[in-house]
Amino acid sequence: MTGRQLWSELESVVSKWPTDGPFPQVSGLRFTFDPNKPVGSRILSVSRSDGSPIPADAQQYTVTTIDYLISGGDGYQSVFSAADSVMREPYLEAVLDAFRKDLAAGRVTLVPRRDGRITGIGEAPAT
Repeated sequence: MTGRQLWSELESVVSKWPTDGPFPQVSGLRFTFDPNKPVGSRILSVSRSDGSPIPADAQQYTVTTIDYLISGGDGYQSVFSAADSVMREPYLEAVLDAFRKDLAAGRVTLVPRRDGRITGIGEAPAT
């Protein structure tokens, strides 16, 4: 996926804010959006979790997601392509394997914390 496609997909899913419906759950990146801006210009910034920017350009990125979203679930149809996707292993097995490895390495914490992955600016528009 390109940086431009990532920005476009994030823009698509925040365009429905604040109504009920899909909202992205992300890891490894951060984004800031302003729900008061017109649909199509709500995403203000996208960066990796280390703070390095992800510009809306042609740079290619590898994105990991679940087959539900690739298949168009929750409205994610604009940039994901089943033909371009590679299924590595069943999702549950991959998550459990990663959890077991992190647990064995002492990296598992049971205390959830906010880490600023998604930042909303201003007030949500009246519906």
